[in-house]
Amino acid sequence: MHSRECMLWMSLFYLANEEATYNADTQTYEWPDDFFAVSNGELNSYGKFDKQAVESLRNRLKQRGLIDFIKGNRNSTTPMYKIHYFIRFGNKIIPNNHANNIPNNTPNHTPNNTPNNHANNIPNNTPNHTPLRLNINNTIPGNPFSGTGYFDDEEDQEEEQRVQAQARACEEIRGTWKQCFGREPSPYIVGELARRFAGMGFEDSVLTTAIKAAAWSEAKSPMAFICSILVDWHEHHIRTQEDVDEYMTLIDMERGKMGEAASFGSYDRIKKFTEDRETPDQRESRERLERYQEEQREKQRALIASNQAARAANET
Repeated sequence: MHSRECMLWMSLFYLANEEATYNADTQTYEWPDDFFAVSNGELNSYGKFDKQAVESLRNRLKQRGLIDFIKGNRNSTTPMYKIHYFIRFGNKIIPNNHANNIPNNTPNHTPNNTPNNHANNIPNNTPNHTPLRLNINNTIPGNPFSGTGYFDDEEDQEEEQRVQAQARACEEIRGTWKQCFGREPSPYIVGELARRFAGMGFEDSVLTTAIKAAAWSEAKSPMAFICSILVDWHEHHIRTQEDVDEYMTLIDMERGKMGEAASFGSYDRIKKFTEDRETPDQRESRERLERYQEEQREKQRALIASNQAARAANET
């Protein structure tokens, strides 16, 4: 992991400790298993993260399976985070962010809500939220999950794909930047854009379009303009050039650039455009946030009604 990723991850653990509750039966403190609110200001106080750094780093932690999060809604709701505690799988320690569908043929003497002292040939579809502190350096010879086992191959493949994506992005940035601006981009611009671009899942042509848009708009800070565009496109789940074209048409309609009749209902069309491109996890996260926001609105309405009733009672 990158040092900044580690710092954000550890910051979330510190904040989870503050949310921990004391269990009188076990006489221990329990960390929050579900989502808990963490503001960008709290994260900034631990690791000096600005808003852009938080958004970039938390996406990478989620891709690694270490956390999940629900975005905040500007000044109305605080971002929510969930830490995926670890379980033992073979001889590896992995984040437990999904159900385990692989049968366990070895007796399990570690409690998973209910102790299981017999071999379990049936997949366990319930995630185990109990954190285990095990020695991950104790490898077993011949174990398919140690050395060059399954998880190493998968992680190596993901890392190789990420490196290849960054290399392609660097070439794309250098060529398009020189074509649009008539000069070579600085190494910082190339490296930073490539790093961000490689983690967002865009097609290569999408980055080209973002750079050209910065040149066409004569942006004072092309780097900031491109980052802003990419973040916006990523939040609307854009992946291909066709997605970009459709989305920008909807934006023009919303801004009235295609006539009043065309702009009518454009916000709903943009919302549907985004939702149609959601993954199941993204849809679940959005629906969870919408339920949370509705609960907060209900509480606010109940509080207003209570205050009005109290005022009316005092007046009478």
